[in-house]
Amino acid sequence: MKRDMKLVEEIFLKIEAVPADNPISRKGIVVDGYNASSIERHVDMMVDAGYLVERTDLPPANPVDRGDIASITISWHGYDMLKSMVRFPRPRF
Repeated sequence: MKRDMKLVEEIFLKIEAVPADNPISRKGIVVDGYNASSIERHVDMMVDAGYLVERTDLPPANPVDRGDIASITISWHGYDMLKSMVRFPRPRF
């Protein structure tokens, strides 16, 4: 699978838009034009790269499976990456 940097940016922006006192779960990340499995794989890669932090100590109200149990937040390193993506956007061809 190829990385889709537009999807990575959209995931960052979705997570950033959520209030800190009401964290988003994996299942809560919905991006128009992308299916759930593609979003899930990109979230996995972003967690592995250290851009996102998955926390299981902040479960949503009614956890159903792994995607609902873990809350996703942006790490310090992730905010640096998001800032660079916004400041220096990739050219669109």
